Amino acid sequence: MSGVSSVDRAIELGTKYFKAQDYKNAKDVFIKTIRLVNAYDDKTILEIRKSLNYTPYSVTCVNNNPQKIVVHPRYTKLLDNLAATWEKLNEKEKALKVTEKMIEKESYNIKGYIRRGNILQALGKDREAFKNYKTALDRARYGHESLNIKYPQKFIDFINGKKTALKRQLLKQKEEKIAKTPKRIVIDPIKEQRELKKARVNDTATVVETYPTGFDFISNLPSELIPIILSGFSSSELLKLLTVSKAWYKRIMSFNVLFKMFVLRRVSYKELLQFCRFLNKITPVTKVILNEQTGENEYLSSTSFIDSISVSSKIPSEEKKLIKTFFLNLQKYSTRRLAISAPNATVHDLAKYIVPEGNFCRTTEDISVVTSLRADKPGEVDFLSHFNNLHTVDLMFNGSLVPFTSSIEMLNQSFHDTSNLGPEWKKEIESLKIICDQERVRSFPLGQLFTASDTTYWPKLQKLCISGVTFADANSDFSWLTLFPKVKELWLENNRNARFVNFMNVLKDKHVFHRLESLTFREDINNSRCDIEGTDSPNMYGLNLKNLKVLDLMNTCISGVGLYRLTNFIEADSLEKLNIGFCSYIRFVHRSNENDLTSISTDLRFFERMKSLKELDLQQMGSMMDSNLSALSEQIWYIEKLRKLDLSFNQSITGASVYDLVVTIIKNSNNKPLANLVLDGCIAVSHITANMMSAKKLVTNMECVFEKENWIRFGINSYKYRT
Repeated sequence: MSGVSSVDRAIELGTKYFKAQDYKNAKDVFIKTIRLVNAYDDKTILEIRKSLNYTPYSVTCVNNNPQKIVVHPRYTKLLDNLAATWEKLNEKEKALKVTEKMIEKESYNIKGYIRRGNILQALGKDREAFKNYKTALDRARYGHESLNIKYPQKFIDFINGKKTALKRQLLKQKEEKIAKTPKRIVIDPIKEQRELKKARVNDTATVVETYPTGFDFISNLPSELIPIILSGFSSSELLKLLTVSKAWYKRIMSFNVLFKMFVLRRVSYKELLQFCRFLNKITPVTKVILNEQTGENEYLSSTSFIDSISVSSKIPSEEKKLIKTFFLNLQKYSTRRLAISAPNATVHDLAKYIVPEGNFCRTTEDISVVTSLRADKPGEVDFLSHFNNLHTVDLMFNGSLVPFTSSIEMLNQSFHDTSNLGPEWKKEIESLKIICDQERVRSFPLGQLFTASDTTYWPKLQKLCISGVTFADANSDFSWLTLFPKVKELWLENNRNARFVNFMNVLKDKHVFHRLESLTFREDINNSRCDIEGTDSPNMYGLNLKNLKVLDLMNTCISGVGLYRLTNFIEADSLEKLNIGFCSYIRFVHRSNENDLTSISTDLRFFERMKSLKELDLQQMGSMMDSNLSALSEQIWYIEKLRKLDLSFNQSITGASVYDLVVTIIKNSNNKPLANLVLDGCIAVSHITANMMSAKKLVTNMECVFEKENWIRFGINSYKYRT
């Protein structure tokens, strides 16, 4: 019904704001949605509950008696989300009032008690929190025994643990209070008079106890020891020490080497100016840089060295001014690692803000930038050309300021200037990541560097990640990969027009990789099946893939037979991780016919060359059923070192088949328990089975969250959700 869909969309929007840390907008969305839900009459709500196969009424507790009431099915979730948002806004009293409403409407839903207990503990109200958890257990007991409500055991265990810990804490506080209360002293008047007379007769002087004074180690220790002692303190902790005394302030500020890392996260323009004034007070330190052309050392005596600095703006309207001031005021400093988050500015703006020939960028080795792309004014090349000593480059584009329809035309009309990106610029880079929000950025930043016409190699590049970009057309090949012969880790994910079959065609014809160890290729859509046909020179596949230790083909179009052929080109027993989650053309069977190219049958002995496999990921394989797990149990006995198995979101498999598979794995590994088993979203697996495997120590770490939100296409390890 529309009442459900509109509320669900509002919840999804508010959740997106919440995950983006935009708590104010999230709060407004949740409040407005709650008002909308409250405006529905009982008849409409009953129709909504019926459409969702809910019971007509919810049960709550009124005067210690259960009572049926009509509640919108999303009402408590909205209240829970609003309470979480108030917590993030540090409005815990308001969050507490919201949890009271949750409990009032659904007294037998223990999630409300859990959130209220956490808030009460955060407010320092331990006694009230203890009563809250006690009430929660009483409600859960009554709900289970009288109302047939099923509660996840982990919630009950969590509340019991909280209650026990609070009980210990309250008893400890009571004992400490009793210990601090002064005991009653009985004074004997006769004895007191005797002591006074004895003191007058002897005229004994009163002995005064003296206590040793404290040692001020900052002021009195030799200056050579202070950097050694304080080297483990963070910059924020050192700032607190500066306020102790003027002597501490003077001595600590004289050691520039102590201030190595600064995190300016969500700062205002005024706060940045205060930071710049603070830096100016630090005594400069000499930094030695080797000039590779002359072979001599250069001394930057006026430059203060910072190991790491990151900056982002609290107020979007101040962002450009803040970044400009940041670069302008830090020119007499140098840094090893620089992180900038400026989603409202473009990389073209950042390129303009850097002072030419300044000191700040000369020693930067690692750079991470979150910004927007402007296709009509490309600035990626100009920006990066200011950094001559880069080893690691992370570029994340979360938006484009030019409409998609015009950005492609502009990219086709004029290529970016790559004159500054010659061998001198590329020769030191070891890691390169280009990550885009595919829905907002419809181009390939720095794409001109990844063309077959570019003959400039990247001699030290070992890690390459490209995610969310748009290649020129659907038939784009990957011949540009020949520019990276020494790459060890390749991650290509969620790229429009990037087809796995085209990628494999390049590996079939050319010797691209000399030492590739980790390959991740994830398509953005399901393409036609790829079987990896035979080739006249099968050794070429072997030359490219023989060193692989990690193979991640999640959401690709590869078939079961194609995967079997591909793994045969990898050196025997070298593969340690295999991820084929969400591959719709792969399934495990006992037997198959010759024309069935999607099946991996037992007679293929698929895992025979994977005896060292440590991690197997089979998430969300839509066709996986108990029969497929049974076939997998027959085939997996070759593996002796498996430590992690992920079967998340396979909703048709049952606990019995999972149990049999785990037992088979344990037998193959000399009866060692499986280290990690993930069953998130496997709704057909009973929590009783999951708890039994943990209780019998068949599994060391079990993850089994039935109500966990489903993936869209990729897993939690996806760069798609890191931008």
